[in-house]
Formats: sequence, structure tokens, C-alpha cells
Amino acid sequence: MKISALPAADEALASANALAPKTDWGRKEKDELVKLVTDRKATITRYEEALSKHDDDTMLASLKEQIDIEKRAANLKRDIEKGAEK
Repeated sequence: MKISALPAADEALASANALAPKTDWGRKEKDELVKLVTDRKATITRYEEALSKHDDDTMLASLKEQIDIEKRAANLKRDIEKGAEK
């Protein structure tokens, strides 16, 4: 998993940090995106650790975290699209 997931997370984080919004709204959305990608990267690491230890409870907790992050991502996408329509 580290071979494919963590480099992609690093790339996503670098891309999010490279954004240069010009409005307060854009800066707020960028901050949310950076936090989201940072949280996703942390959950990947925890999931990898749970897999290596064969810890079912920790794997389940990590999967629940991923579901929450997916919900946050969907909400952020919706908010950005709404803002772009204005």
C-alpha cells in the first residue's frame, strides 16, 4: 500500500498546498481541502499499521474514518461547485 497510496497522498497534499486562491472564500475552501488531504494521509498510515498487525478492530476503525473523509470530500466538492456557480 505504501508504494501506491502514500505517494499519491503526498502529491495531492502538494497540489492542495500549491493552490493560490484570491478570495477569502477560496482560502477557506483551500484550508478545508488541505485538512481533508492531510487527514486522509493519516488514515492511510493507520490502516497500513492495522493491516500489518492483523488488527481487525483497528482496520474497521480506519475504514470508518475513510467513510467519514469521503463524506467530507463530497460536501467540500458540493460547496466548491456551489461557490463556482455564483
